[in-house]
Amino acid sequence: MNILSAGILLTSIVVLSACNDQKSSSEQQTQSSADQQEIAKFNAYVEVANSLNTPFAKTLSDHQQYIEPKLKSGEKLDSYSVAYPFTLNQTKQKLTKAIALPHAMPEIDGPAKSFEDALSKFQPINTELSNYADSKGYLADGGKKAREQDDAYVSTLTEVVKAEEAFLTGIEKQDEINTREAFDKAQKDTQDYFRAGLILYAKQALRLSYAVFQTAGSKETVAPFRARLDQAAAMADGWGKKIVEADPNGCPYIMNAVNDFVAEGRQVVSDAEAGKYVKKADDINFNILDPIGRGQAALSTRYNNMINVFNNPHC
Repeated sequence: MNILSAGILLTSIVVLSACNDQKSSSEQQTQSSADQQEIAKFNAYVEVANSLNTPFAKTLSDHQQYIEPKLKSGEKLDSYSVAYPFTLNQTKQKLTKAIALPHAMPEIDGPAKSFEDALSKFQPINTELSNYADSKGYLADGGKKAREQDDAYVSTLTEVVKAEEAFLTGIEKQDEINTREAFDKAQKDTQDYFRAGLILYAKQALRLSYAVFQTAGSKETVAPFRARLDQAAAMADGWGKKIVEADPNGCPYIMNAVNDFVAEGRQVVSDAEAGKYVKKADDINFNILDPIGRGQAALSTRYNNMINVFNNPHC
């Protein structure tokens, strides 16, 4: 899920259109204040998402894969760990601060509060078991405490994972709303228009790519992905031309990142159509080469790089 947290365009909710000259000065100031509150709150939520370097979903998955089997088998524990309390506390504190900021954001506020509540319920048992793990209490009691409390630990962590997913999904939905708003408000045939369109269609293309990889490149999923990618490429072409009109030197720094994303997307289409994501019966190296995982990782990386250069422009 860090795909989306890294891929948020932090400035996407800045209103691109100029203020209406017919509005009074006080009305413009009120609108500007509301816009700033929206930007501040959205970015605070994004900061929470970006702080999830190890998502709770990964913590749960690792626990179920490596620790739970040992606990259930009754074998002696030579290691034991739970979620890192410092990360948990930091995430909860950032969530609390973001929720308290002014400006209603329905797509995120509700899921954020549920995430905060789930963390609050998980925090006590995680803290207790973290102290047990750090002091190697499992060596003293043979893992008795870990086994007794494992059901409660997994249950509360599962609720955190569900809330985390809903929170990240809420950010993704709000981000697309913001990007669509910026695109709709931008003056046609301008840098802002093509830039907002590029981000919007690239974001939609990335989301559609998930289905491509999940279905091993089925025709039904490749077609809509390619359509959105083509729209992103057309917007990129328009943006590049507007940049050159303003400065003959253009902006290779950003354009290279944009082209890398489009190129990687087209490679995904090509690989899918060539059947490279479908495991052949006699292909013993498929799992080792992992074309699906590598393709998804490469596309996500190129997308995140593109968003990063737009968030930190050098030209």
